[in-house]
Amino acid sequence: MRDRPGAIAYVTRAAPVEWELLLFDVIGEPDYTAVVPGGGIEPGETAEEAAVRETLEETGLRVRVLRELGVDGGTHFFQAMSIEPADDEWVHEEAVRCYWKPLEPGLEVWGARGDLLPRLKRQRVVAYLTRAGENGRELLVFEHRDYPEAGVQVPAGRLDPGEDLEPALLREIAEESGLENVRIIGELPDSESHYESRYENHGFHAVADGELPDEWEHVVYGDGDDAGLTFRYRWVPIEPELHLFERPHPLLSQLLEPIDQV
Repeated sequence: MRDRPGAIAYVTRAAPVEWELLLFDVIGEPDYTAVVPGGGIEPGETAEEAAVRETLEETGLRVRVLRELGVDGGTHFFQAMSIEPADDEWVHEEAVRCYWKPLEPGLEVWGARGDLLPRLKRQRVVAYLTRAGENGRELLVFEHRDYPEAGVQVPAGRLDPGEDLEPALLREIAEESGLENVRIIGELPDSESHYESRYENHGFHAVADGELPDEWEHVVYGDGDDAGLTFRYRWVPIEPELHLFERPHPLLSQLLEPIDQV
């Protein structure tokens, strides 16, 4: 087992808040605990193929690569996901104990295999959905019917493993508001810098087409944290003093630009 292999696989699965990361302990070897799958790249093999093969050999789990996170010291780091059902814990070939660990700040893994863990932030999409109102462009906002102290918000949610940004955005809008006739204008530049969270945030401007009510209630569906909650929606003028998530929102000025320039 080498400390700086050629390919590392951060195998993740969705959890209620953060990713969970696949780790294993070598049975009877206390120096080898919290190990991330990985190993050397064989002749004629790509780094991605090596990450998939090493994960199968070391844990018995078949995976596919989602994205490359970077190269550090000649080692390729990938995010991957299982392509078959996986238990919460299992023993592979009577040699290693495999398990899932929440990917929380400060998580330590064996050797230098955790070097790029900070890049493994779970992605989140935020929907700034607008329509043309009588007095200018309006923004769709909501409040929790039963938790008004949460403040004024817009639809948002985390990506599932293997999900792309724009499909995730449309899914979140449908689940949280019931709207499906939506056009995505584009991602808002520099949206990440306006959030302080554990996620990699992507804000998008989208437009709701067709006849829409001025206000409505919607029961959130899907399997997210908000499933079953009732949101009260309304359209509000886009103004500098509008607060979202209980704070001023510099991104709102971008929503007032002509649509063909966004």
